[in-house]
Amino acid sequence: MEFRVVNEDGSTGVAPPDISDWLKKELVQRQATTKKPAGGISVGFEYRYDDTIDWDADEDNVSPYIPLSNPDQSLARQRHPAEVVIPMPVIRIQFDYPLAQPVIYEYQADTPGGFSRIHLARCVVAGYNRIYKEEDDFVAKQKIEEKPHTGPYMFNRRTTNGPHGIWGHSLGDLVLHTVEQVEDNLFSLGVDS
Repeated sequence: MEFRVVNEDGSTGVAPPDISDWLKKELVQRQATTKKPAGGISVGFEYRYDDTIDWDADEDNVSPYIPLSNPDQSLARQRHPAEVVIPMPVIRIQFDYPLAQPVIYEYQADTPGGFSRIHLARCVVAGYNRIYKEEDDFVAKQKIEEKPHTGPYMFNRRTTNGPHGIWGHSLGDLVLHTVEQVEDNLFSLGVDS
């Protein structure tokens, strides 16, 4: 498996062996600690870049990602936004990327039948906004310096020492693509950067 990095000069390249090894270990650990029962609920998202083009007319017009920092257009153009995708009155969502200290928040359904696709996406967006605000407020209040950047590679956000320990990515880097049931009413997130 090859990991790509952005160097300080803006060029891209293959991650050095020490970083690749660390990223591989992190990936294996995340996969090992995320339990997914067979037949569990998995929710995906789709939106049209251009809402004047039919859904099936051009597959390049459809994206499976919801940008977490600016989701308005992708939420407004979701396929099947009102569809109930999680038939539960209350769920818990685990936020763990890119956080050193994962957190679980609880959310209420928006319909008597459960969570609609659009409401579920809005819950995730609200959760990430809360996490980044809490981190930034804590760091500002405590006047804590971000951890210094070391090495030839560069992440888009330096690690902070707040309650969530956000590392590597600002909110503007993150996109949601899936929500999956871990167990009972606990769900994990498929978030990329």
